[in-house]
Amino acid sequence: MAGSLGIGPAGLRGLTLRQLLWMAEGLGRERWAHTSLICALIANTHRDPKKQKPVKPDDFNPYVAPRNRSERAEVIEVTPDNIGLMRAAFVGRTAQQDTLSERTHP
Repeated sequence: MAGSLGIGPAGLRGLTLRQLLWMAEGLGRERWAHTSLICALIANTHRDPKKQKPVKPDDFNPYVAPRNRSERAEVIEVTPDNIGLMRAAFVGRTAQQDTLSERTHP
């Protein structure tokens, strides 16, 4: 981590891990501020102004929280009704296959 911050072994004296983490997060925020500005510039250059609204650099920056609930990712609540769909999507098998497996391998 210290290497990514440009700190050599001599510069580590007196720094705690927490301070290194703060420095790394600050560096990440600074780098994403520049990157997101360039991304917004490119996206706005290639958009159709009649069909699309301009994007902001914050739209690309992972360190910036969405401003309101509608901009956040949709949350899917797991219930007994949809747990089988979740299992099939992520594990690749259904509850019926699990029941068959339990019967054949007690």
